[in-house]
Amino acid sequence: LIADVILATGAVFATSFLTSYSIFGLLRFITGVGLGGCYYIASILIGEFVSTDKRGFMSGVSTSVWNFGYVVACVMSSTVLNSIGWRNCFRICALPILAVIFMVFCMKDAPSFTAAKAARDKRDASMGKKENAYAEIWASPKLRKSFIIWLPSYVQGRVGMTSAGWITAAGYIAMIIGTAGGGKIADKIGRKKLFLIGTIGTAIFGLCLAMWANESNVLVLMLLYGVCYGMPTGI
Repeated sequence: LIADVILATGAVFATSFLTSYSIFGLLRFITGVGLGGCYYIASILIGEFVSTDKRGFMSGVSTSVWNFGYVVACVMSSTVLNSIGWRNCFRICALPILAVIFMVFCMKDAPSFTAAKAARDKRDASMGKKENAYAEIWASPKLRKSFIIWLPSYVQGRVGMTSAGWITAAGYIAMIIGTAGGGKIADKIGRKKLFLIGTIGTAIFGLCLAMWANESNVLVLMLLYGVCYGMPTGI
């Protein structure tokens, strides 16, 4: 988590000094890698630290904070952008790096992680060698299966698909297509029309996935859901 925060905020800060559009694209890519890591690691930490009766609320709070960041950025663009310039706005947006100080000195790993690590260390000491955790995942059929289908567990359990990983991957690929292609379509039919199509389509196909998905139609529904979900994001 610390590495991801440093990566994202460092790239944001570096963006304030650039003079090239190509470097801008590279730095935005690096920022995305760091932010993506922060998002999912934070979700995991909530699952480890927070009890089940409060986990949903805390997950919601964590997700809503992203929207708070968007609000701050919008307010900055409407109030101080013209006076301090876009470069200083990027430097202000790099301030979350201060959270690293808190994480280094005040934040500890979850007890469940500490216990699991202690068990692994004890096992390695008794065997006289250190097992590679990544190799261990792929060596055990049970662990390998759990690792691969962790995300698409709904598709696996509810629909009965044995290729759930590929089905979910197809959905994400469709989101990329919807996000990238949505912008192109918006130039032709207008942004408001595309936004309306995307949001209504997401609702419809999300409902279809929840209510009527089966082995014969889940791939098509995931693809349609993914494309519609990506459309509003693209604009």
